Amino acid sequence: MARVNVNQIEVLEAIAEHLAQELGLDPRQAYVTLSPENPAIPPGGDSWYAVSPGEGRFDTELATADVREQLNEDTVVSITGYTRLFLDDADRDAQLLLEETRGLLAVKKSILDAMAGADVKLDDGDTFLRELMTPQFASAPQKGTIDPDDLCLPIAWISVDFSCSFDWDLD
Repeated sequence: MARVNVNQIEVLEAIAEHLAQELGLDPRQAYVTLSPENPAIPPGGDSWYAVSPGEGRFDTELATADVREQLNEDTVVSITGYTRLFLDDADRDAQLLLEETRGLLAVKKSILDAMAGADVKLDDGDTFLRELMTPQFASAPQKGTIDPDDLCLPIAWISVDFSCSFDWDLD
């Protein structure tokens, strides 16, 4: 297996697949999306994860005379974990945060366990990352509702941003 150049589509799909495998999810529960907003219709299960592209920076120091031969991008990939856990009284959120298997801090830990230090592989076993996946930032926990058919289903979510450095395949 070798480290290969890829496009960003391959990067995001491989990260979502890695996350699903590590967490034992089906593809509907770990998916690529433009931005980690609340889904209009939630996938099955108590939790699900969205993989979203963030800002990127091209490394001009690594560029060769023919930039198409080596174009490195240091980018951010956000992974947002959602949960439907609501066991608290109306004015409290302790279980939403602290429940050991489905609370938001457990969701955050599952993202970190699955992705921190990961060397994500493509389907053929090749790798593409210049550096292992490294957590950079975590969002504050949030809660809200999704509203399919006016049901107002409560959900909560938390995001972790990872650095992701790869070389573009422009051929």
